[in-house]
Amino acid sequence: RQFETALLRTLGASSEQTKRLNHLEYILMGFSCGVLAAILSELVLLGIYLGPLELEPTLHPSLWILLPVVGTLLFTLTGSLIRKGMDVQQSFAYLKQRED
Repeated sequence: RQFETALLRTLGASSEQTKRLNHLEYILMGFSCGVLAAILSELVLLGIYLGPLELEPTLHPSLWILLPVVGTLLFTLTGSLIRKGMDVQQSFAYLKQRED
């Protein structure tokens, strides 16, 4: 992530633009992880309902709403807390260090 940020800053992106790109990435990752968690939860519950419990399977709409929201919030919050800003001079120094 530091390499990408340094490269974008060197190419002229502002600190605000890189920050927005990072937030968008965190939001998309959190949402997609939440959707994947909802799908896998439904599949596991389907196996439990049809297997040992021998019950009629049902959908759980609360999972489809709650898990993507929670995933998005967790990823965005965590990403915001660990994000480290770079100015242009730090970006040049980081790229030069990686080159050596």
